[in-house]
Amino acid sequence: MDDREDEIYISEIPSKSSMKIARDFLRLIASDTEDPAEFALIVTSENGKREELALSTVAQRAIIDMFRLIADGKRFQINSVEIELTVEQAAEMLGVSKPLMEKLLNEGRIPFIETEGQRTLQKTAILAYREERRLRRSEGMKRLIEMDAKLLDIEDENFKKSPSSDSNDG
Repeated sequence: MDDREDEIYISEIPSKSSMKIARDFLRLIASDTEDPAEFALIVTSENGKREELALSTVAQRAIIDMFRLIADGKRFQINSVEIELTVEQAAEMLGVSKPLMEKLLNEGRIPFIETEGQRTLQKTAILAYREERRLRRSEGMKRLIEMDAKLLDIEDENFKKSPSSDSNDG
């Protein structure tokens, strides 16, 4: 997979109007202090529905930094970062207990990194395992349905051949 698919890269220098909008935003939201005012994004869909998105402090600071770059007329790039999870977070994501999660790790079914006795897991690995598990369950269900259908066919054939069904015809 091309890494560029997961990146946002502004290759053009921002226009003067973009720079002005960014400066206005910064005046409204973020002073030069370390503690900027909290804000949320309001997204308006094409049908006019508005949805407010609460942002973490980290996300707010990233947006402010991005607007500072635009206000200064600079290009910028946003790269995706692999999200690391604790064993507890991974277990919650999979809907399993922590002991079962530990067992999966110990069996090598999910890769992890261990640093100073602390295990961390890549979110992509957890999502891949969850999808693999979903596919296995789906295949298992298909096989059960097929087996059930075959058993019903056998029972139906046996019922038709039984002497008691012959006597009911008559």
